[in-house]
Amino acid sequence: MRRIVIIFTLLMTLSLNSFCQVSVVVKAGVNLSSYSGLNSNEKNLQEYKTGYIFSAGIEIPLVAGLYVEPALSLVKKGTQLFGKADRANISMEVNPTYIEVPIMMGYRFPILESVSLTLYTGPYFSYGFGGSWKYKSTNGSHNADAFGNTLDIEKNEAFTKKRWDYGVGVGAGIEVDDFLFQTTYALGLAQVRTGAYGILKNRGLAFSVGYRF
Repeated sequence: MRRIVIIFTLLMTLSLNSFCQVSVVVKAGVNLSSYSGLNSNEKNLQEYKTGYIFSAGIEIPLVAGLYVEPALSLVKKGTQLFGKADRANISMEVNPTYIEVPIMMGYRFPILESVSLTLYTGPYFSYGFGGSWKYKSTNGSHNADAFGNTLDIEKNEAFTKKRWDYGVGVGAGIEVDDFLFQTTYALGLAQVRTGAYGILKNRGLAFSVGYRF
């Protein structure tokens, strides 16, 4: 019985110690997004779409150097196509907006007294709730909601009806005191659209600046 009490006390002490060291982390940056899985005709016309990313999360220390960071993010994704396809000049911009929950596991390597290198990876889960889809060609133009709203006609004209997305993120960063400078690559695993353009999955490269409180 004494051993059980001692083990329980040690676990509670470690848990309380970790809880006391929890930090709040806020970030903001630029997200360069595109789609994988485009058909060859459209793939050659694709360019990275510049969006944004805002994030707030908590950093929970586990053991020396190792931490987990769940967060809540607002991310603008999508792509843009410019050029000639099927004998027509086209211009298309897809700008979906997602609420995202990344759960990153990271490790911090001290370099100097107040400078550290961080490496991290983990899954993310997101839900698309808005954005736009704009298409222009020599044959006409089209503007619609990226996901469609409650109107049936707009649902039919939406770029995709698949709002849920998930994938894996991996990144690296430099920390100077409590300032964070990070680069993160997100690889989508969910098929967000299938059809004439191909089997599309989100991907993106984000550059962000943050602060840890």
